[in-house]
Amino acid sequence: MTPHPKSSGRIRAAASRVVNSAIDAVLDNIWSVVIATITPPLMTALTAIGVYLFLGKASWLYASLKYVAVFLAGFLAFGVLLLLLALIGLYRQNRERKRDKLKYVSTQKGYLDYRAELMPAGKRFQQTTSEIAQEMGRGSKLASRIAVILPYFEFNPLWARRFMSLGARSYRKHAMRLERLAKKLEKTGAAVVEVSHGNLRWAQTASQGNKEQLLAFQQALMVVDQSLSESITSLNNYRNLAIPVKNISRDMGTAVNYLIAVVDKHVTILEQIKSAYAECFNVLRTKLSS
Repeated sequence: MTPHPKSSGRIRAAASRVVNSAIDAVLDNIWSVVIATITPPLMTALTAIGVYLFLGKASWLYASLKYVAVFLAGFLAFGVLLLLLALIGLYRQNRERKRDKLKYVSTQKGYLDYRAELMPAGKRFQQTTSEIAQEMGRGSKLASRIAVILPYFEFNPLWARRFMSLGARSYRKHAMRLERLAKKLEKTGAAVVEVSHGNLRWAQTASQGNKEQLLAFQQALMVVDQSLSESITSLNNYRNLAIPVKNISRDMGTAVNYLIAVVDKHVTILEQIKSAYAECFNVLRTKLSS
């Protein structure tokens, strides 16, 4: 016979209240609980040792050792239970304390935050683009080696296909590294765009005596925009150079298709960053004309 849902709910609620009360009681009287838990087994052990030593190592004590051991084990188990209740209580307190702190956390950055983050964000983005350029250089060297070595295997198609399979494996690893860099590019690009927008939002207008700094920022944005255009062009050229290679073998075609998809992802990310910087130019023109 199954219990009524309301009865089960009341039982769970009552059990929860009992557990919570036990946890609160342990935390409120933690040292008293520790002393009360440790003292009886400790006194029992000392008494047994004293009787054994001072009464001539009485043999009758051996038969009682199992009862002493059970007594000690019971108190130790009780102590472990109290310790678990105390740990649960401390965990709950820390969780509630963190939850209370989160109520007051500000999600809006100030002008000092954006100013402090501008240089580090720019350096991280520049480092990411440099890593991408280095990886593309390794891919170009790989393609050159394949083009140089492949003619030596033309006398045997089986050997040539085996060589291209090894080359395709290298191409896949190259594409995997570029894919990891794409995630890094997206993250660093979003960060540098955010801090650029933030600095412009807090910047004073030209009429407020900030014209020189706005013009310097405009020049920096123009350099970044030009660099983004060059990077997109380089990626498109790299993609186009890889297309003819995929017709050599099926394995190489699979690897190159993967590589092309990753390169297209890089181009999409850079175009999104370039579009976001176009909005920065609009804000900058408004600040300069105000």
